[in-house]
Amino acid sequence: MTAVVVDSNPKHIFNTVTQGANSTSTTTWNLGRDYVVEVLTIQIPEGHVGLTGIQVSYQGVFIVPWNDGTHFLVGNGLVEKFSLNLYTTGILALTTVNTDKALAHKFYLRAQVREPTAPEVASATVLIPTATLNADAP
Repeated sequence: MTAVVVDSNPKHIFNTVTQGANSTSTTTWNLGRDYVVEVLTIQIPEGHVGLTGIQVSYQGVFIVPWNDGTHFLVGNGLVEKFSLNLYTTGILALTTVNTDKALAHKFYLRAQVREPTAPEVASATVLIPTATLNADAP
């Protein structure tokens, strides 16, 4: 995993995740500090042919794709942009899966971030995983 920060306006943080053949893993993406992630762009290059997938979560809540954690963003030659406007403490979790038995595959990510305002920090939304909400359900 490689993280590169480009200081500009807006600020972008880049990351590359390589997933080995026939495997699944979860890694963290440290953005370096508290940020509001305005837009998250994920590229799944040509050659993945639907054999790979990626999930992005924050504090146990799956934000890309938005689900209960059982689905992955899958594609081939895909570039998707997600408008999030999500205040974070700087750590995102990335889960990748690769069912290709022979080849490793790379995912490319770009986070467009900005500094949070004082009111955003003071009123930061607490994310609660759906499994927690359903724990006491009959």
